[in-house]
Amino acid sequence: MQNSIVGDSVLLSFQSCASCKDCKDGHPSYCQSFSAANYGGEQELFQIADGGKASGFFFGQSSFSSYAIVKESSVVKVTDLVDNEEQLKLFAPLGCGFQTGIGTVDILTAAGKTDAIVILGLGGVGLSAIMVWLFCTPISALLTSLGCQNQGMLCDHWG
Repeated sequence: MQNSIVGDSVLLSFQSCASCKDCKDGHPSYCQSFSAANYGGEQELFQIADGGKASGFFFGQSSFSSYAIVKESSVVKVTDLVDNEEQLKLFAPLGCGFQTGIGTVDILTAAGKTDAIVILGLGGVGLSAIMVWLFCTPISALLTSLGCQNQGMLCDHWG
C-alpha cells in the first residue's frame, strides 16, 4: 500500500486498473476494465490469516462490514480532511454522491453560465450537484425532490 498507512482515515471507492490509458490520464472512473473489476470481482483473490481465501468486492470494495479487503486503487486517503471519527462517519457515505454529482455537472457536462440543468432528487448525488452549481459555476437549475418532505426546504432556500 503506497497511498496510506495504518491509522490513516480512508474512504473506499470503486476499483480501477491504474494501467490503461484513462487511468494513466487521471480518469480512473473511465477505466477500460471498470465493469469487469467492479461488477464481476475476482474470486478467491486474497489470502487471509488462517490460510483461507477471501473474495467478492462488489464495486471494488464490498465494505458493508467492520473490515474490508480492497485493492489500493479503491482507497482514498482523507486524513487531512477530517478531524475525528465522527466527521469520518458523516463524510463516508458521500463519496459516491460527490463523485457522481460534482463530476456530472462540473466535469462530464462542463455546464457553463448560460446552461440550465435539472437535478432530480436531493440525496447525496443531487446535493453534490447543487454544491458545484453554487460554488463553481453560477448556472440556472431546476431542483426537484420526489417524496422527500424535509429536503423541499432546499428548493425554497435556493429558489
